[in-house]
Amino acid sequence: MLKFQRNQSTTTAGFTLPEVLIVVVMAGILALIASPSWVSLVNNRRASSVRDEVIQVIRQAQEQAERDRQVRTVTLKTNTDPPTIQVQGQAAESLGGDGIPRNILRVRPNVTTNDTGDTVTSNGDTLTLRYNATGALDSLPLSPTIITVAVGNSRRCVEIQNLLGTIRTLEGNECPAL
Repeated sequence: MLKFQRNQSTTTAGFTLPEVLIVVVMAGILALIASPSWVSLVNNRRASSVRDEVIQVIRQAQEQAERDRQVRTVTLKTNTDPPTIQVQGQAAESLGGDGIPRNILRVRPNVTTNDTGDTVTSNGDTLTLRYNATGALDSLPLSPTIITVAVGNSRRCVEIQNLLGTIRTLEGNECPAL
């Protein structure tokens, strides 16, 4: 009778330790090359997001003042963690979510007063904008009011230029230094 024997070859499947180490080292090098670009991209997005939130709230307050024919005040507080923005009669909103620290938002100090009270006031920590019943600012300093959002090396700004409340966005080197 014939016996069938199993072929007992010793083949092993897998990778050797040097091969695995080479792949891990290559992956690490690629991660080191890509990480600064990734951090820069995330910082740009955060700064743009906060700037866009500020613009949206300011424009909505201006439109509400004009539509309702009532004075609307917008208060931006940069000394809270996270920074907040509040329209008169509404709850304060956190800017940028919980991951945004207080030191990323700055307001260039300006003070303007008139007979009706402070319209645009800033001490570097708090900015107050007062829109009258026509949707215009009552008064504005000679220099524009600038709100700067800085995350890492990314700077994004909101510039309120004149009595009509014209808003302009600035980026990078166009923004004043903090």
